Amino acid sequence: MGGSNKNDMIDEMVLHTTLYEIYKESWMYENVSPAERLDSFRRYKAISACEDNMYKSYDDYLWDNGGFGSGSLYVCFGEFMDNEYEDREYIESLIDTADIEPEYKEKILASYDYYQQEEEKEL
Repeated sequence: MGGSNKNDMIDEMVLHTTLYEIYKESWMYENVSPAERLDSFRRYKAISACEDNMYKSYDDYLWDNGGFGSGSLYVCFGEFMDNEYEDREYIESLIDTADIEPEYKEKILASYDYYQQEEEKEL
């Protein structure tokens, strides 16, 4: 996609959010057993069925309850953007392992490169 312009790119916030969601999924599969994931989700579903449910999402539940049974949890969005997002090789490996159509993977990487170049211009 060399020579792409902003009109060909994925919206920057959509790109960031998409990459963060891919990161979280990858992190969970690498660091949390299937039994822990299932148990955690079952507890969330039981709580979310209550009228006084205070959680807007499963993410909110995980953050408020210290993560999974092991106490571990992926990094927050801001930390992801400050660290993992800045490592192109890491981002490329995330995209390579994600269950995404090849054309969309190319568009994600082209958009990533575009926004990184735009950010460098601003510095």
